[in-house]
Amino acid sequence: MKKVILNMILLFTVSIQFLSCQTVKDVTITTQEDTFIPYILPIETEEAIYEKIKPLLLESVLLGVKFKHNTGGWIDIYIGVFRNGYDRDHNLTNRKIFINDTFYPLVFNVDYTFNAFSRGGFPLWNVSRADPKNKRNDISTVEKVPSLEERKKIRGVYKRDYILRHNSPILKIDLEGNIIN
Repeated sequence: MKKVILNMILLFTVSIQFLSCQTVKDVTITTQEDTFIPYILPIETEEAIYEKIKPLLLESVLLGVKFKHNTGGWIDIYIGVFRNGYDRDHNLTNRKIFINDTFYPLVFNVDYTFNAFSRGGFPLWNVSRADPKNKRNDISTVEKVPSLEERKKIRGVYKRDYILRHNSPILKIDLEGNIIN
């Protein structure tokens, strides 16, 4: 009789433990909006940026953010104001910075340094060749980027487009995102 009671208690204890176990599921919620990389800055930095852009939010403009990484170990933050839609780089970027409940497109200075553009799945570039009629002029064309071997043969004919910025940075931060005075 004691064995039967002990077995029943053991069975009851094991049953309670089994029923009380919960499995933890890895729940990953993905939506169409999850196609970009969100950047979140420290609250003081986000607040300082928001104070700088607040007057611009009253206008009917689009805002974009650029991080310029400097060799001294800091980042200059620029705000781009777009009245007729974003430029190509801000439009195509998959990075967005979160400022006061809104995501803004984020680009880096290297996006302008190493970028090209593409059409039909092929990268394109601007090629500049001497004008045979006028040696002082160059003829610039857009062409498909050739193979590495071909590019080695034609060094110097590719010209990058440089974008001049007329505004100064609104803020300087360290690599942790903290404001530098």
